Amino acid sequence: KTGLEIPGPQQTQEWTQSGEAYDIAAFREYAQAVYAQTDDYLSNASDDALDAEQQTGGGTMPVAQWVGAIGLWHVMSHQGEISALKGAQGLKGLPF
Repeated sequence: KTGLEIPGPQQTQEWTQSGEAYDIAAFREYAQAVYAQTDDYLSNASDDALDAEQQTGGGTMPVAQWVGAIGLWHVMSHQGEISALKGAQGLKGLPF
């Protein structure tokens, strides 16, 4: 959906260094679409839909709990990775 054609199941070093992987505009456009769809779903989901059990790797949990837990964990883990990479390059990691 970002317009990238990733070669096979693994991203090669040559591919990541080719510059094709750095189409920031495509990533931002995709991110905005994901944010909009997520907001739409959460704004319009019924209580029953949010209370429904979701199968996860660790068992089952309500959809609302799964979205919160996975969403928060995912964002925080990538934010930490990005901050570490920025710090390794002498840049400021987190904004605080």
